[in-house]
Amino acid sequence: MSDIIIRKATEGDAAGIANVHINSWREAYARFLTKDYLDDLPLEFNERYELWMEVTAVNTHPTYVAEDERYGVIGFISGGDARDDKYSGYVEVYSIYLLQKFHGVGTGYKLLMALFENFLNSGQSKACVWVLNDKSFINFYEKTGAIVTNDIREEMFGDLKFELVCLQWDSLIIKK
Repeated sequence: MSDIIIRKATEGDAAGIANVHINSWREAYARFLTKDYLDDLPLEFNERYELWMEVTAVNTHPTYVAEDERYGVIGFISGGDARDDKYSGYVEVYSIYLLQKFHGVGTGYKLLMALFENFLNSGQSKACVWVLNDKSFINFYEKTGAIVTNDIREEMFGDLKFELVCLQWDSLIIKK
């Protein structure tokens, strides 16, 4: 596998981010969502592209990409102020997605570190993330020092209801 670099996202990354957003969903949630729902995701490319054009152009919240010299953008992370009032004073990881081919080589960790470094530089000290309440999704965050909370909420994906759990870091200096 070639060298992967982590860098701040630019407007020119919007298509790559949209591609990763859609395809990593298809990979990560294949055992949870219906085939029809997953097959419809590529039809949302333009919507995701426009979203990421706006985020990267206006810089509404920090976004970083993992870029492979051969494949281009293969992962991304974004975050900002926590959206749940209970976590006032926290920053939140809004999204982190990585194409499955690049799992297990430390790229997700490097993306998380880049985002947390940005937050630390802006004076933040605590973070949270909402993830599907499934051990396969929770494990990554626990390895970095996140603690599973008792906070659970439900969210709809298509016609299916899923349980999300909040994890939190009391320090943005994370372990590897």
